[in-house]
Amino acid sequence: MSLHLSSALRWCLLFASWFFDLCQCFSFPCKTHMRHNAPPLVVMKKSVSSNQHVKTRTAGGFGKTASSSKSIGSKRSILPSEDLAQRLLLESNGNVAHAQSKFFNQKIIEMKNSEPQLYSEMQSLGSKSSNAESGSESSAQLRERLVEITWDTVAAFLPKAGGTVDSVLERKMIAIAQSCLHRPECSLLDVGCGTGSVLKFLDDCEHAAGEYHGIDISGNMIESAKSQHPGVLFEKANFLQLPVGEGCKKYDTILFNGSIQFFVNQQEVIRHAKSLLHPAGRIVITHANGEEFVRQEQAGNRFLVPSLLPSTDFLEEIAIKNGLVVMERDGTDSSLNDPASFYLQVLADSE
Repeated sequence: MSLHLSSALRWCLLFASWFFDLCQCFSFPCKTHMRHNAPPLVVMKKSVSSNQHVKTRTAGGFGKTASSSKSIGSKRSILPSEDLAQRLLLESNGNVAHAQSKFFNQKIIEMKNSEPQLYSEMQSLGSKSSNAESGSESSAQLRERLVEITWDTVAAFLPKAGGTVDSVLERKMIAIAQSCLHRPECSLLDVGCGTGSVLKFLDDCEHAAGEYHGIDISGNMIESAKSQHPGVLFEKANFLQLPVGEGCKKYDTILFNGSIQFFVNQQEVIRHAKSLLHPAGRIVITHANGEEFVRQEQAGNRFLVPSLLPSTDFLEEIAIKNGLVVMERDGTDSSLNDPASFYLQVLADSE
């Protein structure tokens, strides 16, 4: 395996280790957005239709219909990627890192056969001194593809059983959910939704009823989310390609939970998010592990993680240009006030 490919895999395994710890905090496999989807950076093969029906919450939970609700403890079918992961774990004598390496390698071989131009671009990536800042269309496509493969790998090896809830993480997720649901019947777009882990905390909020729409670059994450949350709308889609304008779907809240660092141009992301907001809506940008974790992500592979979490000064500058305002943080829980370990910023529509 070449040096730059090994770097991508190390990045994948770093996430997987963090994710395994995270998933033990819940009674079902989950992914809270570290990036958690990385949202796609160019047009995906499948985009979201503007007239797609979004199911509303009744007795079944946030974004669900009552008839589609299913107990968290019930059995679900094994997805093809999970079946492959189980076989690779057996071949690797239970060594998760080794099995992930095989899974990742197999996906790269598939890319070589089906997308030879992207594979060639990846092979030459290590020799480019400025590869991290490359803005070419082919580089954007390669970045998107490698992010997708990375998160498909992570999704395939998510633990299938949970443990006790970590109180610190629980407080962080509650704070995220409360920041999102600022009005009754609040509609929410979850960019980089992963397996939909935020849904549990949305259900527990005062304004729980509403519409939920989760999008992610990873097909494996989306399939896992659908199997865990039947009746909830999840789509493999490109955030920047969601349609805007008259007649297109809009939301009360757009959530970037561990995902905004995977976008090259965060100004473009915020502008697009603003165009998808209802009046008086808000954009929530957060990361449960904070700024320092994202710095480590980027240090591990700058090509795949082109951005850091936006500073307050940057957000205030972009907010003014887009009719938004950066909201003051609620300081009641002092343990959540350090952005190095928990990042949470809310931009509200001021128009």
